[in-house]
Amino acid sequence: MGLLEAVRGRSTGEVGTRFVDEAGRTVSEFPATPGAGDGPTAELEILRGALSRLLVDACGERVTWRFGDSVAS
Repeated sequence: MGLLEAVRGRSTGEVGTRFVDEAGRTVSEFPATPGAGDGPTAELEILRGALSRLLVDACGERVTWRFGDSVAS
């Protein structure tokens, strides 16, 4: 859809995950590694609302959107 740069522009800036103990010392760390794909942490993270807005804006009037509906069976 040509939205990669727009998604990158709305990235949360996630840099990885770190677990610390009660003293604040690092116990384990999983840094985000550009180009490494989806490991324990992704190199690109975007909030759901921001992604939804990008998709709605990109599709314009060509799409009928249904929010709040779900498949029952």
